[in-house]
Amino acid sequence: MSDASPSRGQDLELHRQLVEGDAVAPSNLATKYLKPLIDAIRRANQPSISDEFIEEAVHLAIANLCKNPGSFDPSQMSGERPLLSYLKMSAQGDLQNRLASEQRHTRGRVSLDRVEQSSDAGKYLGRDDDPALPLEIREEAEQVRREILPIVVDGLTKEETDCLELMMQNVRQTAEYARALHIEHLPKRQQAAEVKRVKDKLKKRIERGSHG
Repeated sequence: MSDASPSRGQDLELHRQLVEGDAVAPSNLATKYLKPLIDAIRRANQPSISDEFIEEAVHLAIANLCKNPGSFDPSQMSGERPLLSYLKMSAQGDLQNRLASEQRHTRGRVSLDRVEQSSDAGKYLGRDDDPALPLEIREEAEQVRREILPIVVDGLTKEETDCLELMMQNVRQTAEYARALHIEHLPKRQQAAEVKRVKDKLKKRIERGSHG
């Protein structure tokens, strides 16, 4: 089947079929618009943007129109291909939301890694004027503590909160975490397994918190 986009008349007819609940209309919509829409969104954005994100945004735009065909108002769109123009705007909006979400996720993950890896992170958390800390680390550590940690600590036990503080202070010794968890009496291997479980839980919470 040709990849050429349909004319305005075909646009309006296809939209009418969607509105009336025609069973084959969603399939026809995807067949006619999927490739042209992916190509258009790829051309409109930086080459560095993942094809996966672009295709995800396009599929979402098409799926949303199929679920809610009333969201497209032909009278508000000019040109020969109003439905394609609408889908472009919808897909571009979905792509921007996806990129923003990914950026928040990455920023939160990198912030935690940077704070954990900085040997001076504990000093920063103890006093704000420590001149030994690189400015970038200080800003990221402040972001984690100000924006993310209040979300993370909600629902944690005191022992888990104490472990979170140890992580933020760049403490790596298993014994310190075992002491915070009151599991010093367990065999070393069990201590290590439990400490890892708690730290993994806290890291996942921080990553989720970074999504906002």
